Amino acid sequence: MSEAFEIVKKDGFATVQYQYTQTIEKGHGRQEIRRYWIIDDEEMIASLNPKGTWKNLRSIGIIESERHSGQKTTKEIHYYITSLQGDVHLFARAVRSHWEIENRVHWVLDVVFHEDLSRIRTIDSN
Repeated sequence: MSEAFEIVKKDGFATVQYQYTQTIEKGHGRQEIRRYWIIDDEEMIASLNPKGTWKNLRSIGIIESERHSGQKTTKEIHYYITSLQGDVHLFARAVRSHWEIENRVHWVLDVVFHEDLSRIRTIDSN
């Protein structure tokens, strides 16, 4: 999937149907820019799923995340397969909502159950 994305990115997405949006968030001393693409080009999706292994595959989503904190910049790329059909804003909300829930669960484990205070890291099998 990453190879397909790189190919269409090089040609400026001229050969596929896609949607794009970008968000910029500032807070806690950092700025995060997220670029979202959803590609729902039928020909590309068929080539990625020729045997129909991924049931109801309608599109692939890509997120490029760029975080600036002081002088440090980090970049990440995440790839998704989805049953969404060409709604980049819904895709962006779904991904952000997922991570919001994930972060809340970890907050509960860390703060309420003091998971971070545990010094048990590995189990010795000897």
